[in-house]
Amino acid sequence: MGFEAYYVNTLRPNDAAMLIIGDPIVQLGNAMNSAPYTVGHLAPRQDEVHRQATCPGTCTKDFSGTINVFAHFYHMHHYGKKIYTEKYAATAPPTAAGGANLGVVGSRIDYWDNGFQQAIAAPYTVSPGDTLQTHCWFSTRQVTTQVTFGTPTSSEMCQDFLFYYPAQFRGVDAGGNSERFAMCGLFTASQNPATLCGSLDQVNTGFLLSGNQVNKGDGAKADPLNFGIANRTAPASTPTSSGLCTLVPSPPSASPPPPSPSPPPPSPSPPPPSPPPTMSVVGFSLRLLGDVSSFTSSVLDQMKSAIAARAGVGPSAVEVTVTAGSVIIGVSILTPLATSASVQSAMAIATSSPSSATAMLANVTGVSINVLTVVTPPTVTAFALPPPPAQSITQSIGDMNDEPARVGAIILGAVLGSLGLIFCILLIAMIAQRKRKKMDVKLSAEFLDAAGTAEMTILSSTPRKPQIAA
Repeated sequence: MGFEAYYVNTLRPNDAAMLIIGDPIVQLGNAMNSAPYTVGHLAPRQDEVHRQATCPGTCTKDFSGTINVFAHFYHMHHYGKKIYTEKYAATAPPTAAGGANLGVVGSRIDYWDNGFQQAIAAPYTVSPGDTLQTHCWFSTRQVTTQVTFGTPTSSEMCQDFLFYYPAQFRGVDAGGNSERFAMCGLFTASQNPATLCGSLDQVNTGFLLSGNQVNKGDGAKADPLNFGIANRTAPASTPTSSGLCTLVPSPPSASPPPPSPSPPPPSPSPPPPSPPPTMSVVGFSLRLLGDVSSFTSSVLDQMKSAIAARAGVGPSAVEVTVTAGSVIIGVSILTPLATSASVQSAMAIATSSPSSATAMLANVTGVSINVLTVVTPPTVTAFALPPPPAQSITQSIGDMNDEPARVGAIILGAVLGSLGLIFCILLIAMIAQRKRKKMDVKLSAEFLDAAGTAEMTILSSTPRKPQIAA
C-alpha cells in the first residue's frame, strides 16, 4: 500500500487546497446564548438528533473568485446516521442566509457507517457570497448516557472537508504571511454563536465574524432514493389504448392447427418429507469500538468462552466472527432445539443494552471492549440434521450401529480378502505350471529330433567291408 508522487518542471496554473465547513473545531457541544439552531451534546435514547452549522455568504464573499470543489470528505463518528451539505445562492449584498436554495451539493450519505469513510469525487462550484449549510443526523438510541462532541472516536463531530482549486487566502499571520482560507463554520465567542472564517492563525482574531449562523431547518432530510422502503405491490392494470403499451390480440393463423401434443410423462414421485428440525443456531451481532486488527485469535477465543459461559454451552458450540464497517462482531451458538429458548433468553438478557453486552465481555484481555450498539438481537434459526448416507454392501451385513456386528463384518471382510488373495496365487501357479510343461515337451521333441539326425549321419558315414567273392 502506498502512493506515487509526480513532479513537473512547469508549475500547474492552480494550487489545490482544503476548506473545512460545518463545525471545523468541534463547537456544537458548547452551551450558547440565543443560538439560531439546536446545539449541545446529544441526549441518550434518541432515534434521531439533528445538528447543523453555517459557512455564510458573508465569509465566502472574500473568495477571489469561484472555487472548483473536485472532492469532499464527510466526517462523523459511530453515532452518525445521515449527513449532507446544501448550497444557497449569493445575494447582493452578501448575507449569512444567502438567497435561493440550490439543493444538496456534492453527495449525501443517508446510511452513515464510521468504518467506511472516504473522499468522494463529486464536483461542484462555490461562488463568492454563496452560503453552505452542513446538516448532521445522529442516533443515540442504544446508549443510556449523553454523547459529547469532541475529537475522540467515542464522541461526535460534524464536518465536511472540501478539496478545491484555486487555493484561497484570507488575512495574515503575526509575521505578515498570507494565511490559507482553511475553515468556514461555527465558532463560539463568550458563549455566543459566531463564525470562524479563514484561519485561527490570523492576527487580531481576524478570523472571527460575530453571529452569521442561520437555521436552515431539515427540508432535505428525506432520502431521495427511498432506500430501505419496502416495495409495494402495484395494482393490477388492464390494457388500454391510452396507455404507454397496448396489447393487441394476434390475428388467427391460416395454417391448420398443430397436432395434439403427446401426453405428458407421469409426474415423478414426491420427495420424502424433510426430517423435523432437531438443532438450532442462536445468533446476534454487536458493533464495538476499536479497530478490526486488534481482535486477534486470542481475543476471539476469550470472547467465545465468555459468551459460552453466559449461554450455558461449551466454547466449541460458539462461533465468533469479526468484520469491518466499524467493528462488527457476529455470534452463532449451536444448540439443540430443545434448549434454544433458554440460550436465546440468556443472550437476550446479556445483550439487552450495550453496557450489559460490554459487561459480558469484561474479562476479555488484549483489547478494550466497548460495545456501542446491539446491531441484531438474539434470534433462533432451527434446522434439521442431514440424512445418514446410503448403506454400503459392507454395512448391509448386520446392524452397523451394533459394535459386535461391526467387528464381525470387519473380520469377515478380512477373511474374504485373504481367501481371494490365496485363490489368485494358486491361479498364477497353475498357469505357470502349464507353461512349464509345454516348454518341457517342446524341448524333448527338439532333442529327439536332433538325436535322430545325428544317428542317421553316423550310420551313413560308416565304411562298409568289401565283399569277397566266393
